[in-house]
Amino acid sequence: MTLQVTITQGLTFGSVYALSALGFAILYNTTGVFHIAYGAFAILGFMIAVTLNTSESAVPLIGSVVVGIAAVFVVTIVTFGFYNLLARRGLDRLGIFVVSLGIAIGTQALMQLAFGPAIRTFNIPSLARVHSVAGFPFSALAWIAIGSAVVIFALVTGALRRTRWGYRVRGIASNPELAQLVGTRTGLTMTGVYAVAAICSVWAAVLLGMLTTQTSADGTNVMLLAAIATIAAGRGTYAGGFLVALALGFVQPAFSFYISETWAPSAVFGIALVLLLIRPAGLSRAGAEAQR
Repeated sequence: MTLQVTITQGLTFGSVYALSALGFAILYNTTGVFHIAYGAFAILGFMIAVTLNTSESAVPLIGSVVVGIAAVFVVTIVTFGFYNLLARRGLDRLGIFVVSLGIAIGTQALMQLAFGPAIRTFNIPSLARVHSVAGFPFSALAWIAIGSAVVIFALVTGALRRTRWGYRVRGIASNPELAQLVGTRTGLTMTGVYAVAAICSVWAAVLLGMLTTQTSADGTNVMLLAAIATIAAGRGTYAGGFLVALALGFVQPAFSFYISETWAPSAVFGIALVLLLIRPAGLSRAGAEAQR
């Protein structure tokens, strides 16, 4: 593996991880719920998309992905409605975390029954064909991953900063009780949050399914990387998790290139742990202020 390949892979996989982290961050920062079923739902969307897709044409592929996103969107709304019901009945955050873990395990088991335990992937040779750009080996799929991550990041962060919906999201994240008192349309606002999370998570899982392979049990990996990046960035920042995950995307290929491929997955968690030891409240200013 050359340095150019390492950089290309870092940009490609980092973009995918960053998308997943953006979806997790907007859920976690807005609701305060550590939604551990996030990864399982992402793989559910991927499984629906890869099952429905029957050709290499763009229209069937996009249609199948849209159906997968819509399914995860509905499931996320129902799940967070259940979390809210449990919270109103007195269940604390730790209890909701345990419930989310149970939902993740149950979703994984149901996917194995519905889709089987076999490895699944999108086999689209035309997208995987590599072309050299200034000595760097990029495929069309790599450009799609990088480009879509940049576009979605720009749209989401722009909406959070400049639209009424974004103002409401930040208000709910800062003080949900006050947001309700001043008449914030919480339900409609959260619908947008769930939609963003579904788009980011499912599209990230689909991209991973195009770049590598996926099984019904791979949701844990998707969730862990997104959660690590979000926590390392700090509570209160939506862009921070995206940027940390993008940086972590370089760790595995770089570690494989310079040290050992065997230890590459552990390096991601090790670096995140070091970051948390140095800055327990996260790297962002918002996280540090929240800690105070």
